[in-house]
Amino acid sequence: MEPLHFYADATPSPSHKRVHEQEMSPSIKQSKTPAPGADGADDSRDELDFLSLASPAKPLRERMRKRDVPSATPGAAHTMQSISIPLRVLYINQEWYSDASDLQLVSFSTHFAVLCGASELLKIALRDIHSWKISSSEHKLLVLAVGRGETQARLARLVLVPPPLPIFHIAFLPLTTDAWGILVDRVRYSPTLYPGELIPEPGAKSLCSSWTQRNTTRLFSEHAPRKPVPVAVGEHRAATHGAQAPQPTTLYTPIPHPTRKTRAATRVEEERRASELDKPILRYPAHGPYAVTLLGSDVERLNEHEFLNDTLIEFGLRFIMEQVSQRDPHLASQIHLFNSFFFMKLNEYRDRSKSYEQVRKWTNRVNIFDKEMLIVPINENMHWYVAIVVNPRGVLGIKDHGMRLLRRTSRHGAEHEDGERSLLPSTAAQAGETYVLVLDSLGSTHVRVKNVLRDYLRLEARDKQRVPEDVDLRRLGDPIHVDVQVPTQPNSCDCGIYLLHNMECFLSDPATLLPIALGARRGADKTMDAAWNEKQLESRRAYWKSAITKLGKRWREGQAE
Repeated sequence: MEPLHFYADATPSPSHKRVHEQEMSPSIKQSKTPAPGADGADDSRDELDFLSLASPAKPLRERMRKRDVPSATPGAAHTMQSISIPLRVLYINQEWYSDASDLQLVSFSTHFAVLCGASELLKIALRDIHSWKISSSEHKLLVLAVGRGETQARLARLVLVPPPLPIFHIAFLPLTTDAWGILVDRVRYSPTLYPGELIPEPGAKSLCSSWTQRNTTRLFSEHAPRKPVPVAVGEHRAATHGAQAPQPTTLYTPIPHPTRKTRAATRVEEERRASELDKPILRYPAHGPYAVTLLGSDVERLNEHEFLNDTLIEFGLRFIMEQVSQRDPHLASQIHLFNSFFFMKLNEYRDRSKSYEQVRKWTNRVNIFDKEMLIVPINENMHWYVAIVVNPRGVLGIKDHGMRLLRRTSRHGAEHEDGERSLLPSTAAQAGETYVLVLDSLGSTHVRVKNVLRDYLRLEARDKQRVPEDVDLRRLGDPIHVDVQVPTQPNSCDCGIYLLHNMECFLSDPATLLPIALGARRGADKTMDAAWNEKQLESRRAYWKSAITKLGKRWREGQAE
């Protein structure tokens, strides 16, 4: 049966008719009223017309258009909106800058965009960002470290850097701070970005001044190039005799594309370079349980604008300790150096006793309470700094109910043998206090580091039977926390270099630098530039690369023999 005859024979019930007519619009009712003299006419087409009018077919473009999905949370829609912030200045690495009046930083859900007027100068994908640092204090800035992907190639074309491309550090200083708080929250809680760091006010102020002093090469002109005026047929332009023709202003000069290589040739070259970087070039010291093996890829991190990894930090500290041992064996014997993974293991769980179980056996062959200094390198949020525990035996003092410190002697019966000089200031040695010195090149405060090391010393004292088992650990001594005033790094990638330099200066003469470091807590002079030899920091990367090259040559000669 055909559809029209099917609808014509259908006889709806009276109740269905009433409901059906109530739902119909007046215009549809009028269209369904039979014309005079049309009694018994076939109304199947009217039924089909009603169906088409009730649900009219949408055009294909509207049906294929993506529907807006309502946000699950009230703030989700807000976080997906773009944020536009006018820029006061833009810095790239330690050379280029731009202070154009119409610069803007626009933050999207997947990338950042740098605009100059209506032109897009740079697009930074979030997946290409290695790390970030942002400040929400008085000196506001955002620093991005970009080292891969298409964003790296765009930056190379912008600043005319030929391959191989280094890691680029881009700093944005806002002109207005209206939407800066929203940008800070978006960067800190972005699921796409790698973990970064919120810079405190001292570090942000130092970074702003350093970028301003070092970046002296203007990146591009403020105005975009003008379009050439077309010349009409028969028109003659006046020649400018004796005057120099105006040069067109461009944002950047494109680099000619290199000769393309086949995929096979590129793969062979990459495999050869990877094999060279994976080869060991140095084992230091050559023998012993604490030897560090350096690869070619580790030495590559000593190039400018590169981050030092844990292998380089471990090697640098072992190298410095070896120099101290040759210069002053007694001083070296009073220092214990933990490796770069110690604090990470110690801070892995909220329960300190559970974290202590992971490092409990690390000191089976050494009594840290017989040492005068413990050195703990720390890496948090891709930032290196170091903590020094001075006089750890001071924690063994037990406080009675009157909060007086009952001092305990070491297992040798005295703190120092006759004739041996102490590294501690006379006041600290007499008081038996323990200090936790934190040397951070960004000037951050690390009270939590002191608490973690305090709990470790207390648990270590009980485990190694330095205090009675029935003594409450909370009654043991509490170290004094001191944030030492050290030179401030001018960027976000030199923290490892500053850590090694500060330790080298401190261990060269601890009897002189320790009172200066403790003086910062009592409000003494905070400059201390001469004490820390800040001028040497500019050449420390070349210094370490030269030292590794010389030691690697000797090591390979010894291996050949």
